[in-house]
Amino acid sequence: ALACHAPGISACQRAELFVSGLPDHICVDVEMRGPQDL
Repeated sequence: ALACHAPGISACQRAELFVSGLPDHICVDVEMRGPQDL
């Protein structure tokens, strides 16, 4: 939800905000896979 209210940020920053809001066990899986986009 925070990413939706943060104008003027890059797609990478928006993805970081999204991933940081995930539960730790899911966040680790996403970071390990290193997706090019979400």
